[in-house]
Amino acid sequence: MVQKAKTSGWDLRRRELLDAEKRTGPSPAPGPYPAVVCYPNTYRAAMAGLGFQLVWDEAARHPSFTAERAFYSLSDKPTVKAGMPRSLESGKPFRSFETVFFSIQYELDYLNLYRMLVAGGLNPRAAERRAGDPLIIIGGIAPTANPEPLSPFADAFFLGDGEAAFGDLLDILAWTRGAPKAERLAELRGIPGVYLPALDEEPPAAVRAKSLDGFPASAPIITPHAGFGDTVLLEPIRGCPRECRFCLIGNAGGPVRIRRPDALLDEIYKTRGLTKKVSLIGSAISDHPSIDELVNALADDGRLVSVSSLNIRSVTEDLLNGIAKSGQRSLTFAPEAATDRMRAAVGKPLPDGRLEEVLGTTADAGFRSVKLYYLVGLPGETDADAEAVGAKLRTLADEFPALRLEASVNPFVPKRWTPWAKKPIATVKVIRSRLASVRRAIKGRVRVSTESPNVAVIQALLSLGDRRAAESIARRAGSARPHSRLTGEEKHLLEEFGEGETR
Repeated sequence: MVQKAKTSGWDLRRRELLDAEKRTGPSPAPGPYPAVVCYPNTYRAAMAGLGFQLVWDEAARHPSFTAERAFYSLSDKPTVKAGMPRSLESGKPFRSFETVFFSIQYELDYLNLYRMLVAGGLNPRAAERRAGDPLIIIGGIAPTANPEPLSPFADAFFLGDGEAAFGDLLDILAWTRGAPKAERLAELRGIPGVYLPALDEEPPAAVRAKSLDGFPASAPIITPHAGFGDTVLLEPIRGCPRECRFCLIGNAGGPVRIRRPDALLDEIYKTRGLTKKVSLIGSAISDHPSIDELVNALADDGRLVSVSSLNIRSVTEDLLNGIAKSGQRSLTFAPEAATDRMRAAVGKPLPDGRLEEVLGTTADAGFRSVKLYYLVGLPGETDADAEAVGAKLRTLADEFPALRLEASVNPFVPKRWTPWAKKPIATVKVIRSRLASVRRAIKGRVRVSTESPNVAVIQALLSLGDRRAAESIARRAGSARPHSRLTGEEKHLLEEFGEGETR
């Protein structure tokens, strides 16, 4: 009786989510090949991710596929323990599908991937799965940067932009349907961006689309249950020209590709009557050469425009006024550091007074809330640099009382393919000390959110690690305390990956 009640509750939630979804275009016709695209976190997080939605939609629109979706949890709480993974559309378990795709954005979700495989009745180790088990294919920005920690669990990876060659992968899967697993994987081997851990000595270069013209720029589903609420996700620009020393997107996210404003507006105009909200997704929104034109056109169409973090150097008064004209009253900026020395080291120098100038313009435009992103534990950082973050926030709160300031202050985590990939991450003790100094300097004037130091160190291990890090994934995924301190062996591995002692 208990299991039946749980299943009934899951089905009710599944129906609630499906009933709330609105499609921006016609539903794809079903094909003969059953596949499921998984996001190893909550439905709320998944449907706020444009990449996940676009990959699922491409698979669903392939004439040979019926592609469904599955999530670690349908609850809004990522800590809810996952039951047997089943698809959102039909409620079928993993074993009903011939291919299981995973789209992963964050390293900590590797633990959820492992849990989903176990709960789905599949051996997490690819080498130990049975001949009739589904193929497990993994993609997304985190494994694109470094697939090795997940290599023992994957039959194949797709590394890079789906627009570049994901359709080719789908074609081969459809063409080889029914063939032995080894033959199917061998056929995938020639596709750019495909990595076969059992056959290849090292990952290939990620494949990148030279142009995004002709490919969808917006999400196919609008739902109030997504992280951004009832909004259509729109990508005006991909990549970032800044190349900050810690940032994966600017250093390994591919070249900057800019979408035409007319094509973007055409996609948005098709959503009239579905929602008034548009969320512009990207790491360099304010670097789009026609961003002012685009935002004002959206505002004139009656859309409420929200944007991801804006670059303090490139944001303009016209852009701020255009966003404000749409009715939006909150913004996000990322100074990253509070001293000239550390901003120069990060690769985000600012002219004197530029942050204050932008916040003044923001307040004058009618915005009421601003969130600022900072990092602590940066290479070369001192206690004084961390204290300066808190002091700067306190000063800004005094200078701009009309703005409700919030701050997200998080530990630096080294990433593969960035200039700081080999820089050692600060110890948990140092990170805690730096975060405490920020809070002391703020004196309660600004609301601050932070990431757990333990989580940051684990993320670094999975970001930089090789196949040996898979053992940490397996152990932590089954632990009652998955975010506990690093073991001695894990600490040794992290120091080896970073080529230096953990500070």
